[in-house]
Amino acid sequence: MTERFLEFTHHILINACEMSYVEEAHGTLELLQRLDRILKYYGNDKEYVSLNKEINILQDYIFIMKMKHGNTCDLRFLGTGEGEDIQIHRFSVISYVDKIIQEHKNDRDKYTTYHISVEFDETITLLVESQSNEEMKSYRCKLDKEV
Repeated sequence: MTERFLEFTHHILINACEMSYVEEAHGTLELLQRLDRILKYYGNDKEYVSLNKEINILQDYIFIMKMKHGNTCDLRFLGTGEGEDIQIHRFSVISYVDKIIQEHKNDRDKYTTYHISVEFDETITLLVESQSNEEMKSYRCKLDKEV
């Protein structure tokens, strides 16, 4: 995305946020604010970002997905407090978790909880556990970090 497009989109979203505030449409206001943060993140050209920043954007993305598909899932983060100083490839966590969620997209009748935890040692391991009404699955992924 070009910088000009991102700036233009940001101004449109700010205007829409102001209008939703005036109209007391609080859900719409939150949706637009989160979309604005996602677009800014998407437009960022840095190759590496902090793990915590990536997780915050993932939370914004999940909020929007919940509005789109209904409240069919929940996302909980465990043990990610050390992530401020750790730099990872941008979109590595988001892409991985999104693949798992897409795997469950046909199960809209099942409420699924995703527990995401991060293990820190020589490498960073992302553990995602999905638990629906009938089953539990675990996924592990090693994240590349900036050295």
